Amino acid sequence: MNSQRVFVVRPGDVSDMIPMVMPWLLKMARWTRGRRTVDDIVRRVLNMESVLWITLAEDGKPSGAMVTKVEAYPQMKMLQVLHMASDTGQMDEIADELYEALDAFAKFNHCAGVEFVGRPGWQKYVEPRGYTTKSVMYQRFFEGAQHA
Repeated sequence: MNSQRVFVVRPGDVSDMIPMVMPWLLKMARWTRGRRTVDDIVRRVLNMESVLWITLAEDGKPSGAMVTKVEAYPQMKMLQVLHMASDTGQMDEIADELYEALDAFAKFNHCAGVEFVGRPGWQKYVEPRGYTTKSVMYQRFFEGAQHA
């Protein structure tokens, strides 16, 4: 049995995978607080502006999803993790493989590294893998503004 549990979804398979990862796409969209809808996220993946990843539980069933993109800055490229959601406790099980896969994908795409914005809880997963906090995103939503 293949023990791999983190996969990049091939562009030709994305349409078939969307229904399977819908619970996590809904979570992703909620966490954007109105910046993106599920349709926005899916459209970017279908247009190959972003890449869909899937994680599997030990039983081989989908347990989470992630969306990344290669950001071409003027001086370098970085792999950006745009969205990630999974079943409760799944990250504890797959973190090592996930970060190895992100690093390999970034290197394959000639990126200088991996970056993302995340909630404070991510610190326990990223610091042991060499990530450092270089900035923190602060946000304020105005009363009555359109957001979830």
